[in-house]
Amino acid sequence: MSKKFYDTCSLLLKSNNIFDDDEVFVISSITLKELEYIKTS
Repeated sequence: MSKKFYDTCSLLLKSNNIFDDDEVFVISSITLKELEYIKTS
């Protein structure tokens, strides 16, 4: 099983297809904070 690491930009660009893969993906806590900021602003 391979793992992919996504930053904020790649998550935003690939958001429609991220769950289509059978691979595990990893995001950092900073990415979560940035996404939360985008969501609330």
